[in-house]
Amino acid sequence: MKNLQQIANSFARTQGWGRATKISFDDKITEPKLGKTVEYGFRKKTTGQYVPKAYLNNFGWKNTYYQHAVCEVVLPASYRRKYA
Repeated sequence: MKNLQQIANSFARTQGWGRATKISFDDKITEPKLGKTVEYGFRKKTTGQYVPKAYLNNFGWKNTYYQHAVCEVVLPASYRRKYA
């Protein structure tokens, strides 16, 4: 039997994301859906825009940070009772 993390990861993969980093519940939906999503990559500290690898090679790491991917999956509240 699948647990909630497996269900959320499976849904995230069908939507083009690697895995679910957060699981939320909503009693107003009947099917899983994506919540907040953020792509991974290097970003500028000042503007927040994503930068390519060439930028890192030329200008260094002073003004950049690594953004981890975030994928929130919202499941129906009935899943909590069924799979918990």
